[in-house]
Amino acid sequence: MIGWRSHRQYWAPEILAHEIEGLRRAGVPDEAEQARQRWLNHSCDPNVEFDENFNFTTIREIFPGESVVFDYLTTEERIVPFRCFCGSADCVGNISGFGDLQLHQKLRRAARLSPHMKIKYADLL
Repeated sequence: MIGWRSHRQYWAPEILAHEIEGLRRAGVPDEAEQARQRWLNHSCDPNVEFDENFNFTTIREIFPGESVVFDYLTTEERIVPFRCFCGSADCVGNISGFGDLQLHQKLRRAARLSPHMKIKYADLL
């Protein structure tokens, strides 16, 4: 079991990656991995993103004790709205989905979109 700082934050990325790879090798269905991914926190300044195979990839250095976070707006066109308090200079504030972003906010995230979103928003790439 991985250590938790809170019920929604992983202690370190190498534990997350190791745990997910262990699930794959053990033959655990993809649904189990997807359930784990749902518990990662959002940040407008993420440290991981999805690659073309829907695996998490680090996009910047993650320090010991730092939460693993990704930008929900790169995977979801619409979500139940919530207020973001990530503190990033690029913080969107009210998170409700990629479809609700202003054009400049979409363009800033275009390269980090998940595979299904890249197909849907190919005109931005």
